[in-house]
Amino acid sequence: MAMKRKNYLLISPNFPKYHENYARALGELGVNVLAIGDAPYGELSDVLKSSLSEYYKVGSLEDYGEVLRAAGYLTWKHGKIDGVDSINEYWLELDAKLRADFNVDGVKYPFVLQSKRKSSMKKFYEAAGVKTARWALPENFAQAREFASACGYPIVVKPDIGVGAADTFTIKNEKELASFFDSGRRGYIFEEFIKGRIVTFDGLVDANGDIVISSSHNFIGETFMDVVLGDGELSFYSELEIPADLQAAGAAVLKAYNVRSQFFHFEFFRAEGSADGRIKKGDLVGLEVNMRTPGGHMIDMINYSFDIDSYRLWARVVAGAEFERPPARKYYCAYASRKYRFAYKYSDAEAREKLGGGLCFDEEVDSALSRVMGDRIFIFRSKSLDEIFNMAKIIQQKI
Repeated sequence: MAMKRKNYLLISPNFPKYHENYARALGELGVNVLAIGDAPYGELSDVLKSSLSEYYKVGSLEDYGEVLRAAGYLTWKHGKIDGVDSINEYWLELDAKLRADFNVDGVKYPFVLQSKRKSSMKKFYEAAGVKTARWALPENFAQAREFASACGYPIVVKPDIGVGAADTFTIKNEKELASFFDSGRRGYIFEEFIKGRIVTFDGLVDANGDIVISSSHNFIGETFMDVVLGDGELSFYSELEIPADLQAAGAAVLKAYNVRSQFFHFEFFRAEGSADGRIKKGDLVGLEVNMRTPGGHMIDMINYSFDIDSYRLWARVVAGAEFERPPARKYYCAYASRKYRFAYKYSDAEAREKLGGGLCFDEEVDSALSRVMGDRIFIFRSKSLDEIFNMAKIIQQKI
């Protein structure tokens, strides 16, 4: 089957560094890979340079007019753009505006806001039959106090449109509630506090909306929010088998959004219950929808757990080329980070030696991402979950 997409535009394909793999995979397939970014061409890696047909540097990706002109030039020179992607949550709105302006298939503006506004996500979760925490978008202190009276403290507060766990916190009492509104903050969603652990449903769907590959990740220690607030260490692992209720819930959300030819990353709580009894122990509660690649090396973890190259699989899907669905997952795969501010029992070299053949790779993290992702990360795998936990302990055990 001939490829349907020949000119593919990538936004900022150099950051984070592993994003160059998407350009590599498209280039290997024979796709004409175009790129717009704000980094000087000389700073791009040799792998990325060899994968791109043309790179257009702009002064700022925040300047949509400049990006629009760059995309117009690339269209004039290479012909119609068939696909646009940044593989990055921060630029999803930019991607969607370009798709709308150049009539490119995929999520367009303003529909993209339905997967960026947390209040809109709730409605799609509910349409999929997935429970959600009670929520409100209070415009003033009185409305917020009424919500707090109904749900009780603490209340989780976060930007209705935001990236990751940035600026997310809890309000524990009325004094803190009043202080929040005195600060002048607006545009925040208030949520009932649901105790539980976060589980993800991640994967890739084809042009028909059918799941090509799926995975689920669980935290070993702190969650992303815990790490952001406490500057701690992150560790999580991919399941060997996805629970049936999670697979069904994820598929229902995909259907509600009518997702096609792209990666997805959904977050749920495996709840311990709610105060009003509406949510039972063990229920899945919809938390967030992300219509983009799961971050934090989760794609690499999927690769090592299945023994495949998800970048190449993605490239074949988005280019409209033939592909094969991967075989069953073989391993648990995990991620554990270190922060340089801690003194560890084992040096990096000693940790590598102890992990032995279970270590997939380790590397230093860009400083712009290190507060959440860690200063150095280790990716490792095993067929035993107990061994996964032991390896995470070796990496993060303090003196």
